[in-house]
Amino acid sequence: MHATTKLKNSPAVFIQKVFQDGLYHILPRSVSRYICADVMSKHSICFSNVPGPQQPLAVAGKEVVAVEVVYPNVLPQVCLFSYNGRISGNFVVDSLVPKPQIIADLFAEEVLRLAMVVGVDPAEFILP
Repeated sequence: MHATTKLKNSPAVFIQKVFQDGLYHILPRSVSRYICADVMSKHSICFSNVPGPQQPLAVAGKEVVAVEVVYPNVLPQVCLFSYNGRISGNFVVDSLVPKPQIIADLFAEEVLRLAMVVGVDPAEFILP
């Protein structure tokens, strides 16, 4: 069983939900902030992959070519979104991170390597 499946099926998710929906609101603000800071300090990046529609959609009569997902976070984040047989992605990092483009370039390099390993032609997923 994959680690993420184990986590999703463990009591940790339920316990987190109870804390999030109930206890944080009744705890003193200083305690809530401490818990939040403590939890977030144990993470180095937020990775999100969102499966989107796999057929073309239109907005105002124009076909949507790609979708980008970005949301505010206190951690660096990678967001991937699949749409119409393609995947688009964004990296968000703090302005204090020196040369953030290096992270994106190395990630893209690894995705290309992975594509070659599994026999996928990169031309199939890179937009012109």
